Amino acid sequence: MVLDKKLAKIKKWILSDEWIDYYETNNYIFTHAFIPLNINPNSYSMHMYNLDANFLTYKDNWRDSTPKDFENATWGCPWKLAKAGLNKTGKTIICGHWHTADFYNNLKNLKKKYDLYKSNPIFVSKKYKLIGLDACTAATNKVNVLVLEENEL
Repeated sequence: MVLDKKLAKIKKWILSDEWIDYYETNNYIFTHAFIPLNINPNSYSMHMYNLDANFLTYKDNWRDSTPKDFENATWGCPWKLAKAGLNKTGKTIICGHWHTADFYNNLKNLKKKYDLYKSNPIFVSKKYKLIGLDACTAATNKVNVLVLEENEL
């Protein structure tokens, strides 16, 4: 019974306005892939989030973005966007969307190649302030779980 009440409380919170496109704490921004960015008007919509970070710039007022801006941001490659220096929030972005194997495989001096269709560990980059969680669950049937200490939130 206690568990049912806790689950109901969590469900209510997740469905609340507080958790629409992102959730933010003192140190972290939880989002699907990345925060909304300014898109060069000469580019074509959301596809720039994936193809070329050069068409994007940091958006100071990203929290006030339109639902369409947040939708566009869900399609980006978090690793590419963070590496391009587009996270100027001062906080670590925690995301899913892109399997962590790609994050690891893009590191220089990597001693092993990560298989895209096997479960891979959580990716953490302090340098780029990015944590990737996606374990390629559809192919692996595995889910990465990140545990943060309450004082980190």
